[in-house]
Amino acid sequence: SPVKLKVQLSYHDLFILMTREKDPFVAWDAGQEYSTRLILELVALKQSETNINLNRQYLMGIKEILLNEKLEPALRAELLKLPSENDLAQRMKVVDVINIHLVRSYVMACLGGELIDYFLDIYHKMLSGLSGSDLSTTAMGRRSLASVCLRYMTATKDLESLDLAYNQAVGNGSMTITIAGLNALNDIDCIQREEGLRSFFKKWQGKPLELDKWFTLNALSTLPGTFEKVSGLLRSPEFDITNPNRVRSLIGSFATNNPINFHRSDGKGYKMLADHVIFLNSVNPQVASRLAIPLTRWRSHTGNQQNLMIKELQRIINIEKVSSDVFEIVDKGLVVN
Repeated sequence: SPVKLKVQLSYHDLFILMTREKDPFVAWDAGQEYSTRLILELVALKQSETNINLNRQYLMGIKEILLNEKLEPALRAELLKLPSENDLAQRMKVVDVINIHLVRSYVMACLGGELIDYFLDIYHKMLSGLSGSDLSTTAMGRRSLASVCLRYMTATKDLESLDLAYNQAVGNGSMTITIAGLNALNDIDCIQREEGLRSFFKKWQGKPLELDKWFTLNALSTLPGTFEKVSGLLRSPEFDITNPNRVRSLIGSFATNNPINFHRSDGKGYKMLADHVIFLNSVNPQVASRLAIPLTRWRSHTGNQQNLMIKELQRIINIEKVSSDVFEIVDKGLVVN
């Protein structure tokens, strides 16, 4: 029978691999493992109310990757990205949504602050002389690296960085550049974000595919008040619940990729999702069934969250004429392992 060998590499080993390894996947995997292990250790310290500080070796590793011009821009961009909050949650036996968000944000801001001059320099180098119509692999890689640099800079809430992101968002660049500017502002409570989103809506409100991107941006913001914003958009004339793309861009994005706001302690995020699963059950059962999936992941959450998610799953499965698609997902979701 096959043997599965698990080797726990040291931080030093991971540092060497993420900064020196020539195999792109091995380097990326080492960086993700270093980042994940570091962030989860900081989460544990945060839970015990201990002060947290960023590992200087990790900071130097990120700097080395950022400044390594031997690496293609696209690869540097991937190596510099932190694991998502969902990726981090998968490594916890009991998910601590709040502290994962706080620590990941802290690491972003620390890296952004310590290396802001380097990020700014690389950002300008990547976009200098780059045409918005250039769709070559090299051009796409340069845009990707510039976008990652911008995210780190705005994480510091530095005014010049916020203005830089805003000007990128409202300029005449490509859609990729525009969305990157808005993404960099999306978790910051600032006038640049408000005006950037307003400008995008005004420009693209008549284009369904572009408007879906605007709905997604609103759904993914980690700012307090996002649940209320999403609830308001559900009642807006631009939202059409019979349009699967619109449903996925707003409700699906919120429930799947915004854990800090979806997993509210009062369960309102779960109830909102269940309400729309129930409505769509008779309208589009395939979309409804996929929409219900986040509620089935209750096992890895705290007792209170588990109870609230199970309550909504039971409400869904007990409706009259529940579709076979929805029943299959929810019934399996209610099984206690």
